[in-house]
Amino acid sequence: MNRPLHAIFRPLRRRPATTMNTANRPHAAAALAGVLLALATSMPSHAASPDDAAVDLSAIVTHTPLWVWALLAGLVVLGLRRTREREVGLGGILLFPVVIVLLSLSGFIGASVPVAQLAGLALGAMLGIAAGLTLERRYAPTSLGAGRLRLRGEWTSLVVVLVVFLTRYVKSVVGITDPLLAQSDSFILVTTGLSTFFSAMLLTRAALRIRLILRPALA
Repeated sequence: MNRPLHAIFRPLRRRPATTMNTANRPHAAAALAGVLLALATSMPSHAASPDDAAVDLSAIVTHTPLWVWALLAGLVVLGLRRTREREVGLGGILLFPVVIVLLSLSGFIGASVPVAQLAGLALGAMLGIAAGLTLERRYAPTSLGAGRLRLRGEWTSLVVVLVVFLTRYVKSVVGITDPLLAQSDSFILVTTGLSTFFSAMLLTRAALRIRLILRPALA
């Protein structure tokens, strides 16, 4: 009856092996959850009938400048290209992060910096750096020499495009339709956190890839 301790606790150490063939789904789900949170936060504070909501939505869409939809189309094309394996140099590594960072942070230029925005910047930066390190380990690029890398295809970039664009779009619309909501701490925290998260994530991955390119020169 006296069983050794390692025999008693052995079942606790058995963990079923699991495979993750759809590694992108957790990140896509988290990103889409962020979009839903931003959209939910941006709903008008006053009650509106379905007819009023339909009219408001159609008015917002029809009054959106054409260059905004052209920008969205270009970003989607850029995101879709990144779903395929490809070879890139330094310019290809920097292009996507720079575009997304400019789109994400454009609303902060010349604006005041409330406490909620500082909190969103800090939280988004920490989580974004951690996500960038994790993704780059999972989708590690291959160095081809001569300043070029082979990158694996992934859907993360397309998700980033959609979330960043929607966040920026919702922020602009709410700033016009409901200024009080746009200035609320919760709305500022969510939109700033989302924008900073994806900016930090992309910049972290770009920095790691540049380091991989420069590694032979630094050795």
